[in-house]
Parts: sequence; structure tokens; C-alpha cells
Amino acid sequence: MIRAFMRKKMDKNIVSLFHCNDANGTDAKGFATVQSKSLATVSGKFGKANTGYMTFPSGQWDDFLLSSAWTIDFWVYPRQANNFDVVLCLGSWGGGYGWSTLRFEPHAKSDTCTYWLDRNGAHLVTGAEIKLLSAQWSHIAFIFNKNVVSFYINGEMKRSDSLIISSCGSINCIGKGWSAGTESASYFDEVRISNIARWTNNFTPPTRPY
Repeated sequence: MIRAFMRKKMDKNIVSLFHCNDANGTDAKGFATVQSKSLATVSGKFGKANTGYMTFPSGQWDDFLLSSAWTIDFWVYPRQANNFDVVLCLGSWGGGYGWSTLRFEPHAKSDTCTYWLDRNGAHLVTGAEIKLLSAQWSHIAFIFNKNVVSFYINGEMKRSDSLIISSCGSINCIGKGWSAGTESASYFDEVRISNIARWTNNFTPPTRPY
């Protein structure tokens, strides 16, 4: 018997999708351009995952971040080696404070995480600590809709903040922040960037790769 296999059609609302199955920083959507990278593959939530970092050109996701609705979601396995453990740093202006449109850091030593929301190089949300267990996989989602960013861990909303995004900085990274010494030791898997608000209430995290 010959069985025909059909390629799964990719969700039209996906802007970028990193399955993290290789050390090349492959965007399955073919949109993002990796500028530099230092990646390794490890055992992931679904198959393989990445540790290390990849950086992207200035303006890579500006149109996306400046739009009216978006979602960034991924799986993270917190492991901390440095004082900073930046898993996500988008639209950063750099500087000593790492001002970024969106920045996320797990803190495995204290089983917490923090995130920052900035505008034009000034802190709007300075990252109150939220419980996030280390050494296990958790689903993270940031959802922007109607000038509000909602933050979810494993499908449960933990915080919601107002944010009007008028411009973005030039630094875009996954797995590190705005400068040397901010590299993450954590693992990340199934990083998906979407041009819609995928959830508006608590939800059940995905049970398989996108």
C-alpha cells in the first residue's frame, strides 16, 4: 500500500516560526534573516530545542511590533548561568539598562521570571517577579491587543499592562540581550511570532509542535 502524505499548511497568521530543531536558526516561514548566531541543539519540549542565541537585523519585526495586535509564544526551560538570562529581546535601544520594546528573562536561581516593556528608550514596565519553575518546560505567551500586553505562563494570565508602541530600537535577539554578558543558558523551543492576538482568555497550551 502506498500512503500519500500531505504537507501541513502553515498558519497564515504566522510571521516567523522557529522549530529549533537545528543549529542554523531556521525560520520555517522564511521571513527572518539571522545576522549572527551561536546555537546548539538539546532535548526539547517536542524533539529538539535550542540553547545559545541568534541575532537579527535592525527593523526585522518593526512592522509587526507596531501593528495593532500580535502574539509571541514559545516554550522555555529555565537554566541560569549569568546575572542576566535574556531569552527574548526585541526592538532594543541598547544602553546600560537594556531598554527594549519587549524583553523577557527567566531567573532559575529564584524560580521566577521578569519582563520589561519600554517605549523610546524609557521603562514603562520594569518587570515585577512572577513565579516560573526552573528545570522544567513552561509555555510563555505575550499577547498585544488594543494597546495592552498580556503575559501568560502555561495558559494562565499572570499580568496585563498598557503599552503604546510608537517606535522600536534596532537590536533584535532570541537567546541573548542587548550586549555581551546577557546570553541565556536556558533552552527554548517552538518560538512563534504571529500577527494576531491568539488568545484573549486563559487557554490550554499546545500539545504538539506548530
